[in-house]
Amino acid sequence: MKLAGLVVGGFVLAVVGQSIFSPTLRPEATAKPEPTPISEATTKPEPRPIEDGGLISSVGMDYTKLRDLLTEGRWKQANDETVRVMLVVAKQEKEGLLFMTSVENFPCKDLQTIDKLWVKHSNSRFGFSVQKPIYQSLGGTREFNRNIAEAFGEKIGWRKERKWKSYSELTFDKIAPPGHLPSDRSAGGFRWGLTRGILFSRMDTCKL
Repeated sequence: MKLAGLVVGGFVLAVVGQSIFSPTLRPEATAKPEPTPISEATTKPEPRPIEDGGLISSVGMDYTKLRDLLTEGRWKQANDETVRVMLVVAKQEKEGLLFMTSVENFPCKDLQTIDKLWVKHSNSRFGFSVQKPIYQSLGGTREFNRNIAEAFGEKIGWRKERKWKSYSELTFDKIAPPGHLPSDRSAGGFRWGLTRGILFSRMDTCKL
C-alpha cells in the first residue's frame, strides 16, 4: 500500500514537475466562454395597439369615456369628446383643427372605433358611416364643393332656412335626422368642415 502510495504520489509529482519546469510544454488553452444570448424577456417590446373590449386604437387613445357617454345617451358631451379625441389622435389639439394631411393619415383603427361606437349606441342613426352615403349621394367627393356641402347640411339638419345652425342649435337627441351626429363642430367652432370629403375618402381607403 505504501508503494502504491509512492507510485501515485510520484505520478502526481512528475506531472506537476512537467507542467512547471518543462519549457517545451505549455498549458492547454482555456476555451473562451460563449457569449450569453440576450433573453427575449429583456428585449424592449414593440409598441402594440391598445384594445379594450373592442375599443381599438393604433396610438394608445382611451375611448372608454366616449363609450360611456354614448351608452348613457349624453349626445352633446359625446360629440365634444369625439372632437377632442380626434384632435389628440391627429396631434392637432393645439391648432384645434383637422388639416388635410392629418385627415388623410388618420389611423384606420381609431376611425373605425369612433364610428362603430356612434353607430352601435344610436341604433345606426348616427356615425360617420351613416353620413358618408348621404354625402356621396349628393355628388360629394374628396374635393370641397360649397353647394354640395350646403345640401348635405340641409339633409342632415345642420342648416335651417339656408343658414348654418349654431352649435347650440343642433339636436343632441335621437329624434335628430339620420347622420346629424357627430357634428364637425364643438363649442369652439368648426373643426374639420372643409375636410369632410377627405374624411369620407379616408373611410373608403380604410374600407369602413
